[in-house]
Amino acid sequence: MDILTTVFTFFLVWWVTLFVVLPMQIETDASPDRGNDAGAPKNARIKYKLKLNTAIAVAVTFIIWMIFYIYGTEIEDYYLNATFV
Repeated sequence: MDILTTVFTFFLVWWVTLFVVLPMQIETDASPDRGNDAGAPKNARIKYKLKLNTAIAVAVTFIIWMIFYIYGTEIEDYYLNATFV
């Protein structure tokens, strides 16, 4: 994988894992103030979740990069020469 493909892969992995990380450890307020939504999180911890999401995305992108580094030509040859019925 070249650098541009790696950057795009990281961006896609980061975006997908964001939707996995965001709902983690959500605590709602049992008695919200008047005018506040009852389902709104009490403490969203966005900075922590963005750091965790970035770490997960880096790890997954590295694993994908290693798979393509080791088996890259074999993967491409398989899909280019395969006949799908």
